[in-house]
Amino acid sequence: MSETAVGCTVTEITVSHSGVQSSAVQHCHRNSEVAAHDLLMPYGDVVMALSIVLRIKRTLDGVEIDTIISDVEARRALERQRRADWRKRVLAASRFRAKSDYLDGTVATSSPGQVP
Repeated sequence: MSETAVGCTVTEITVSHSGVQSSAVQHCHRNSEVAAHDLLMPYGDVVMALSIVLRIKRTLDGVEIDTIISDVEARRALERQRRADWRKRVLAASRFRAKSDYLDGTVATSSPGQVP
């Protein structure tokens, strides 16, 4: 029997008294854990949402999982759009302030307590 894991191949999984084969299996297991972590990390919010719903409902079918994933992705897209809009507003405000300061002749020379 041959099984392939990430970064290693284990021909037979037997535990010997010397521990040589068991350490190879442990090495494969650690590599697989690292690979799984790296693959799932960008989707941590999806994994958390699925975990919470699964703990509450105790079971999920494919349609429910797809719905949860779609919902999380939609919320993520809305948040990205909200942040992009905010960056635009901050930039517009700083441009407005710079233009107003220039037109007023203050160009950041007045102290906060002074009225231009």
